Amino acid sequence: MAKFSHKNANIDVGGEDISGDTNTCELTIDVGTGEITCFGDAWDEFVEDIASWSVRVAGFTNQDASEVEAVLFAFIGAGAQALVYCPQGTATGYKFTGDAIMTSHAVGGAVKGGCPYAASFQGTGELSRTAC
Repeated sequence: MAKFSHKNANIDVGGEDISGDTNTCELTIDVGTGEITCFGDAWDEFVEDIASWSVRVAGFTNQDASEVEAVLFAFIGAGAQALVYCPQGTATGYKFTGDAIMTSHAVGGAVKGGCPYAASFQGTGELSRTAC
């Protein structure tokens, strides 16, 4: 399997492409386990349970109208939004698609450098992985 650079990643939330203001994107998939150990068993036993997923993005904010901070702020109270994450860009590799609710949004940081932002999204329902 070929390695690739994350520099062409594409992140689209609620129909808005936020890739140009984002320099960090992390998709996390958690698979739960349920314990099924019985009396007399010598070792704990588990079965695979329900999966969940989340996405965290971060970058440098632009507070002009229709830019990343305004886009994210509009998601407050807006419910689940379509989220598409393409680690290699939209023309190659795989894309992850699902609906997610924004659970946090932060803006601000140190006095030097650009003003950072971060946002976290909790997936609701299935996450699909398909070829671009």
